[in-house]
Amino acid sequence: MEDRKQALSMARMYRLCPPPGVAGDAAHKDELERHIQICPYCQDLQEEGLGPWNDLATAIGDLFFSEHPSGHVAAGRLYYLKKALGRWRGGYYYTPPMVMVIDASPQVSEDILVAQVYHDIVLAGPGDLVLAEKQGIEGSLFVEPWNIYTLRLSDLGQEVGSVGQDVVQAVREMDENPDELPSWAPALPPFEQQDVRSYFREMEIEVGYTFSAPAVADLVQKLEQEAPVLAYDNTNSLAADLQACHPGIRWAEDVRTPEEMLLTMELPPEAVPLAAADFSPQEPGGWAPETLAANIIYLEGGRVRKVLAAECQVAAKDESAGMVRISGKISGLPKDAAGMHLFCMLRDGQGRLRRPSKTEWNIENGWFLAEFADCKSPVRDFFTTITVNGL
Repeated sequence: MEDRKQALSMARMYRLCPPPGVAGDAAHKDELERHIQICPYCQDLQEEGLGPWNDLATAIGDLFFSEHPSGHVAAGRLYYLKKALGRWRGGYYYTPPMVMVIDASPQVSEDILVAQVYHDIVLAGPGDLVLAEKQGIEGSLFVEPWNIYTLRLSDLGQEVGSVGQDVVQAVREMDENPDELPSWAPALPPFEQQDVRSYFREMEIEVGYTFSAPAVADLVQKLEQEAPVLAYDNTNSLAADLQACHPGIRWAEDVRTPEEMLLTMELPPEAVPLAAADFSPQEPGGWAPETLAANIIYLEGGRVRKVLAAECQVAAKDESAGMVRISGKISGLPKDAAGMHLFCMLRDGQGRLRRPSKTEWNIENGWFLAEFADCKSPVRDFFTTITVNGL
């Protein structure tokens, strides 16, 4: 029992106390003072020195040495979340946990399902899955099947190991029925009255919520903003993938985000099977329908894997009272591709790249309508991009 109490104290310090790099940063002064008022551990450390906490933070924090996942993200791989995701909440500093990927087949292009992992099996109880060397894990870890939640691919930091699909399946089954323990996993002591492991679980659920809630909110917001959800932290990494598809690909020089780069991308002339026109500003005396180049982007795990050309036949354009409406038809779409989404962007009369306030698209016949609110006329450029999930 005393071992568990000590393990819980260390877990609370590791999960909820600011690491030395944060505690020593003047930018966190106000939050730190608030934390010390409610945290007995940090009150003691102020009096006794930071030696024990520094040792703990260094021993575990060394695993944060990379901020980018290595290789393809797949179910069964173990990651620490990026250190930059650490945040203050309710007077505590939540340190990014280790997670195991349960499902890396996104429904929203960047969403993944993970189970939280902890490194001290003294705190494991019924319903937890302890991983041993049999699963290719060095040291002792346990997975929390009762603590599964959604994150973004871009939340993942350093990969620290992987397990087989039998472990992933076991976690899924234990999520449905905590008593479904696989034969290779050790049985754990039952809970006792006022068991410290119950308090540990309450804390772990709060940790999971702290990192999942903003990720889910961001995924929803990106969908509402009519922008593709990508697994790129910067434009350089996307540029490399685009150039790998077609060396002559270009994009607008003033793009600020990977989404803007993708949506303003232009294939080289030899890759476009039509003589695409430039989008013409409205001229006095009217405007005639025209055909523009469109792009079909194949995404896998939020990353670009293939780029093909399509046609965007602009049938009508109306610019009045700050609202721009553009309608037309997309031709040359793949016939058997699932999960297709249309995204539009334009450059208005002030040179600003704008996303639509509303988009309607009939995937059966290719007809679309895009509306851009608060948009300065005349429109200079219009871009259409179709994303396809999977090759």
